[in-house]
Amino acid sequence: MAGMGKPTEVRIELARDLKKPRHERAKAISYNRDREKQRTTAKEKMLREIGPGFQHPSRADVEKALLWEECQGECPYTGERFPFSSLFGENPPLQVEHIIPFSRIPDDSFQNKTLCYHEENQHKGNRTPFEAYTDPTQYEAILNRVRNWRTPNPGKQRRFELRTLAELEGFSERQLNDTRYASKLACELVGSLYGGRDIQTESGSRQIVFASSGMVTATLRKGWGLEAILREAAPSANGQNRGKPRTDHRHHAIDAITIALSRPKMIAALSRNNAQDPQWPRSGRTAPRIQSPWKDFVDSIRPHFEQMLVSHRPEHRLTGALHDETNYGRPRKEGGKDVVHIRRQVVGLSAGDIENIVDPAVRLVIREKAAQFGGDLKKWTPKEGNEDWPLLKTKTGKEIPIKRVRIKKALGVETIAKGERKRHVALSSNHHVAIFALLDERGREKRWESEIVSLFAAMERKRQQQPVIQTRLAAVPEAGFKFSLMWGDTMLLHKDCDHGKNICKPSFWRVRSIWESGTLTLVRMNDARLLNEIRAAKECLLPSPDTLRKFDAVKVVIDSLGRIHQAGA
Repeated sequence: MAGMGKPTEVRIELARDLKKPRHERAKAISYNRDREKQRTTAKEKMLREIGPGFQHPSRADVEKALLWEECQGECPYTGERFPFSSLFGENPPLQVEHIIPFSRIPDDSFQNKTLCYHEENQHKGNRTPFEAYTDPTQYEAILNRVRNWRTPNPGKQRRFELRTLAELEGFSERQLNDTRYASKLACELVGSLYGGRDIQTESGSRQIVFASSGMVTATLRKGWGLEAILREAAPSANGQNRGKPRTDHRHHAIDAITIALSRPKMIAALSRNNAQDPQWPRSGRTAPRIQSPWKDFVDSIRPHFEQMLVSHRPEHRLTGALHDETNYGRPRKEGGKDVVHIRRQVVGLSAGDIENIVDPAVRLVIREKAAQFGGDLKKWTPKEGNEDWPLLKTKTGKEIPIKRVRIKKALGVETIAKGERKRHVALSSNHHVAIFALLDERGREKRWESEIVSLFAAMERKRQQQPVIQTRLAAVPEAGFKFSLMWGDTMLLHKDCDHGKNICKPSFWRVRSIWESGTLTLVRMNDARLLNEIRAAKECLLPSPDTLRKFDAVKVVIDSLGRIHQAGA
């Protein structure tokens, strides 16, 4: 806002995490995971019962399948049952229906949808269930069907129960405007910076600080076609051609544009337009009809989106577990590597674990047992008693059940504490990697080397009041310090080659992991996927320190306004 003057209006949509207490956030995370499982199950059911044509079902088809599972194939309005197969094909007799008409509340979410026959939807028209079914007995039967769904849905049930115009208006107000306490406080705080939530005009007072709901943002974003920009930049997280892809961090910018333009008159116009076409989902369009804020709206935003730089805040704090909880035996050298012995339960041993059992006699017995289950014991569940366990015969002929074994593991460990508390542990994470340039006899850089500093070592440096980032390489004092890298730091690669396409161009990358060998895992600045997904797609870089030199790498910081600054140490 610096230099821009007082804002005319401020529009706010709080992040979901800020609007909910911790227990509700945990519940939301669990709900999303369950929802993803349900989607996967629905796709499998469609492939199994409908046929190979549903190898890659559309988002709309998956939604139908989920709605069928919710009502268990029973029309909530008539009570008639319909098979799963009747949802698909040409001109299916069933359709997705908005419980509260879209023209009255612009809510196209799953919570405002159910399944019913075409005829029933035409009868209901632009009315709520209570307005359409005036017979009290029939209406109560509808409510009972919804209440008796196998998985209760109170939010959806509430939509069926709305009766009076006042109830509907109040419900609509809560849906369109975020009235949560956190949002109210946010409006009050922002209003205090600019003279209040309302300002005085010649005709009275006018509200200038608003808190809109996520439902409004989603509806306008879809109606204006802004999701197309995201799908051009990155594939949808669920592989569909509808919905907002979250695989690109710039989707937050698209939401910000939508929120800034989500004025009340836009919502009113949206409702008026769709009142003339209440059945728009059946018209072939994938989004409600809504006029763009200006001509060539999407095309005018696209170039700014493509040039946008995402600002990430790196994690530089000295926090986290210094080492794993397991205590290991004294390490020994085998084949030039540090090897430790750990005790493991026999149940669940892999084939590799079995071959690393220290005692050869025990190894032979376990190997014979595993041969009965395909070579490992991952799926083996012992029966009650000792007879089902692998049995080791002693010299006296006694049979001893083997339930735990010692396994050797190549692992570098650190000795901590002294005296009786002395133990050997595996360090849990690396804090940073320091990059140094080794020089030739002419003083030119011949290669880059790295020094890996664990979180444990970094804490030791701090405890001893030494600099955590040290710019001198002990083994080669004359080496020149280039920079340090931690999780989340940003790299500008001036000569990045685009994954074998021989297209060398500057690009921005983010550090996601630091390996013991000094190799880094770098991902594109805009990539919002999980790291294992990026690795599976082979769309990350794994450069060694000297590869960074060949890429002419520079450590940079991108501020919140998208400006690039060369970083220090």
